[in-house]
Amino acid sequence: MKTKILHTFLILIPAGILVLVSSCTIYEPQMVSIPLISVKNEVQLDAGVSALGGVYGSVAFAPAQHVALQVYGAVYPENTNFQGAIGYATKTKSDLNFEIYGGFGTGKGTKYTDDNSTTYSNADYSIYFVQANIGKTNQGSAHLDYGFGFKAGTFYASIKDNLYTTIEPYNTNGILIEPQAFVRLGGERFKVGFQMNGTKIFSGTVKDPLFNEFYLPFNFGLSLNYHFAPSIKKK
Repeated sequence: MKTKILHTFLILIPAGILVLVSSCTIYEPQMVSIPLISVKNEVQLDAGVSALGGVYGSVAFAPAQHVALQVYGAVYPENTNFQGAIGYATKTKSDLNFEIYGGFGTGKGTKYTDDNSTTYSNADYSIYFVQANIGKTNQGSAHLDYGFGFKAGTFYASIKDNLYTTIEPYNTNGILIEPQAFVRLGGERFKVGFQMNGTKIFSGTVKDPLFNEFYLPFNFGLSLNYHFAPSIKKK
């Protein structure tokens, strides 16, 4: 089963890259790591690059049993994003990790109309969300981590410049969903991660052009991951 999951990612990775375009949009699927934390004082650091031309990083920490904190930041050619979350994390008797987070994200971006960099629109946005993660960690000799995440929340945007010649700046809102899947493999502490994210924003404003044209539906990331937990002993 684990081998089939890894093979699926290795097949989908190049296919996903081929359909991606250069980053030039208000919002992109965010490559927030799925930490799958399970014990007190566990720490996970994750940093990588995305197929849309951005760099990103996240830190997850468990200050108490079943309590998890996570912060994330990303910089792309035309936008930035930051988010923080607090959640509940546990590991079942069947070795299955489960997390649920609640958090807030904020960012800004700019979209251009043509190669001459004529400003099409720029906006600030904020997201209030919940996210559920599930998966397994340190499976087999490759110390394989794998799992899935699903984020859902409200998306608020303030459009600062004209979208079209007949539209004035305005505020808008919608519902955001982001499914994601990942694998990590390597050693007990250092691993290489592969992650795929999708995004769909449903407009809360009738015929609002933002949610049809100002976000990208897919992103892929490659990261380096460092994980430390009290249960991991030095060899």
